[in-house]
Amino acid sequence: MAQKTKDLKIKIFEILPPHCQPKGVRMTMFVIHYKGDTMPTEQGGMSMFMPMILIFAIFYLLVFRPQKKEQQEKKKMREGLKKNDQVVTAGGIHGTVVLTKEKTVVVRVDDSVKIEFDKEAVATVVSSKQT
Repeated sequence: MAQKTKDLKIKIFEILPPHCQPKGVRMTMFVIHYKGDTMPTEQGGMSMFMPMILIFAIFYLLVFRPQKKEQQEKKKMREGLKKNDQVVTAGGIHGTVVLTKEKTVVVRVDDSVKIEFDKEAVATVVSSKQT
């Protein structure tokens, strides 16, 4: 069976003979043939790369940019650590900042327990008390 239109010809083939097909199911395959010079032409140049560029731009706006902004906010928060700030570390330890150094911070966890952490280990500042 073949249908003809102006520019293309569609042929429908049975994939399996009728006696081999499951009951109630007709398996067919469509083949499209273009006539003569009506074959679609290849697009070259930038139009080929536009979808990839668009996907990369969306990916940048949805993933990289917010992540970079969050990293900058965390860096600013860690640089602003000062004495008596209530902090929570990445390991879940709650305490009060006693001393800040260039790369580390000393946190009081209990009355007589002080632990020195890397500033990168501070996850959040719960409250900031003015001295």
